[in-house]
Amino acid sequence: MVLRFIIGTTKSRMNRKIDFKSFAVLLILLLTISCKTDEDRFVEKLDGGYTLNQMKYKGEDIMPNVLAAMLSFDNKEELLFKPPIVKDEIGKFEKYKWSFSKKADNKYVINFETGHPYFRGDFEPQFEVDYENRQLHLILKSENTYINCTRLYVFENFGELKNEW
Repeated sequence: MVLRFIIGTTKSRMNRKIDFKSFAVLLILLLTISCKTDEDRFVEKLDGGYTLNQMKYKGEDIMPNVLAAMLSFDNKEELLFKPPIVKDEIGKFEKYKWSFSKKADNKYVINFETGHPYFRGDFEPQFEVDYENRQLHLILKSENTYINCTRLYVFENFGELKNEW
């Protein structure tokens, strides 16, 4: 009977150890899955529609040629970019792939695969919050192009979005 008690106690302790190990593995797995990387947060921050405020190419104002002053990043299944419609040059129906990388100074650069000169080269994104007007601004600068746009947030809350910017 004493032997049965010792064996029973040992099995009970082993089950507790196994349960703790299982719990620890499950916890680590959940934390790994739920933690977002800086890259994930960057992509989420860009995702959405924007109204175009200003666009210059080699110092020249492009806005008179813009037919639809909207652009968007659709990052649900793959990284896609919808540029503004600029006359017959770009943006009517197409969505283009885009990619990003991180420079040595930890700043991101974006590359658009449009083939159009307006979107050629490395673009450095800047995110600005205008608290007074409750607006979120995205500025994209390359060697030749300057784009200033405002984030559209119809179903989202400014208070939550501004914290992400």
